[in-house]
Amino acid sequence: MPDRIRIRSENLRIARKRLRQLQKDYRLGKIESTQIQKSLQSWFAHLDHGSTWHLKQKILTSLNMGK
Repeated sequence: MPDRIRIRSENLRIARKRLRQLQKDYRLGKIESTQIQKSLQSWFAHLDHGSTWHLKQKILTSLNMGK
């Protein structure tokens, strides 16, 4: 659609890979939850440039932060 800005598939793939690694590192005790929060804030700031409300919701619901 010409009235929407979309996130490139490659950027989305890389971000998902990074988030999975952050989750793994968190479960292993290598990082704190604040590091995941900072990463998410950064990624969501990038997503704010596009029409991405549903994508943000999907990312948040897919995160499993339990140890």
